[in-house]
Amino acid sequence: MYPICCASVPESEHGGLGVVLVPGAKERLSKAQIAFKRLVTRIEKLRRKIDSETERLTGYLEVYTSDIRPLEVELANQRKMLVRLLFPFLNGPSLGRRKGKANLRSLIQEQLMGIADVFGELVDEDLQAIFEAVEGRSVKDVEAEDFEKMKEGLGEMLGSMGVEADLSRFRPGMSAAEMAAQMAELKARVDEGRSKTDSTGERPKTQRQRDREAREQTAEALRKRDVGGLYRQLAKLLHPDLEQDPVLKAEKESAMKQLTRAYKNNDLHGMLRLEVAWIAREQADASRLTDQKLAIYNKVLKEQVAELEEQFHGVLAHPRFQPLMKFVDPFFRELNFDGAAEKRGLLGTLKALKKTVEGLRGPRAGEKVAEILEAYVPPDKCPIVW
Repeated sequence: MYPICCASVPESEHGGLGVVLVPGAKERLSKAQIAFKRLVTRIEKLRRKIDSETERLTGYLEVYTSDIRPLEVELANQRKMLVRLLFPFLNGPSLGRRKGKANLRSLIQEQLMGIADVFGELVDEDLQAIFEAVEGRSVKDVEAEDFEKMKEGLGEMLGSMGVEADLSRFRPGMSAAEMAAQMAELKARVDEGRSKTDSTGERPKTQRQRDREAREQTAEALRKRDVGGLYRQLAKLLHPDLEQDPVLKAEKESAMKQLTRAYKNNDLHGMLRLEVAWIAREQADASRLTDQKLAIYNKVLKEQVAELEEQFHGVLAHPRFQPLMKFVDPFFRELNFDGAAEKRGLLGTLKALKKTVEGLRGPRAGEKVAEILEAYVPPDKCPIVW
């Protein structure tokens, strides 16, 4: 075991002091100390990345809410007027060829889909009637069919995991609370199924697996005991009531709040940051961070790294940022959001749509419909651009 020196760095945005382990003169770090240092550094970087990504997405969301969403709503309302003006021509004699009628039906379907995308559903009764006329089935029928497909896919997924679940209580029109309750129940069933698979699986565990599990259980017990012990040690060191100096007393009050918060959140990294910082400050013996103690710390820090990495990759999936999901590239799963470009595109589309609606309200509406259909390209005829 090689002695180590401790140094503090300026307070980070997360509060507390960063942790730096550096070798003293003619000394070198042990493998456990090197791993400890790397893990602590990795956690700090991940937390900064999560903060940075959250801040970036929050900025995009603010732009979307203030500049983009109002234009989407205005555009959807213009689409409503367009559908109402186009629909009477669907069965009119002026369309002539069958192709013209099919293209007009496709155009109306596109507009209805755009309206539903913005508002989540077709609320207007006249638009629901138009939908049924062009689709040959009602909105409720389509919703029920989509819901059944979702249930079927969910059942297949659960079946592949060996979990039997009653999905009959899932139905269209469920409230968000009802859906959340059903999903929570399913999650419990999945967790229960995994537990049963682990305990009653056909393949017996090897001696090596049993030995590893025993070591992990021992390490976990030591970790819990060590975390509790670390909290008690630091609580004695940082307790402000025993401090007479008003400046140091205030600093300890702040550090004590950080310690209590870290302990409640099982945040070993936060507790270690405080411990090493105060060891360095009071020039205590840092060599008491033995390899055995560091091995337990490192195991938990690895778990925290994994959790933070998962949290970082899941920032965009947070319900708060759901409006931005439409701008995610379906192939590369990257967010491509340019607020200024999106606004320009919507304004251009809105201007053209208003002009179209105005033309359909004029005396030469039939000619305008023919002009629209002449320029219209159905979705299944659109070229794929790579």
